Amino acid sequence: MSGTRPPKQAQPWSGLLPHEEVRAKVWNQVTSAVEKFITSVETRRVTPELAVTDIRRSLEKFDFAAPVSPAEALEFVETGLTEFQTHTPHPRYFGLFNPAPTAMGVAADMLAAVADTGNRQLLNRAAELNGSAALHLRLHSRTLY
Repeated sequence: MSGTRPPKQAQPWSGLLPHEEVRAKVWNQVTSAVEKFITSVETRRVTPELAVTDIRRSLEKFDFAAPVSPAEALEFVETGLTEFQTHTPHPRYFGLFNPAPTAMGVAADMLAAVADTGNRQLLNRAAELNGSAALHLRLHSRTLY
């Protein structure tokens, strides 16, 4: 016995990080959802009808007893965000000043999410070692406004 292990078999889904082909499908689905939202927001209501019962009913199928596919999870979130929230990017939204998202802002959020530099690090100087680039980018941008 030489003590060597057989190579691991590739799994279609490995914990929280799927393989490249699955990730590519996820990124394509997200990109399509973003484009669909941007191009259709003007056709939607600015504010949703308050439908707490409908929201809760839609959540019932997620009992965490079995996993759902990435595509199903993303579709669920896309539907929830388009049907059950106020659309601040809508041209007829005149509420509080909430600027519409920008393409570069969405791209930056995606990059920050991948690097796990969330707001907890952006706003916490003690996290400088973990999120140094994000922290200093945030501090720099504050000096510009």
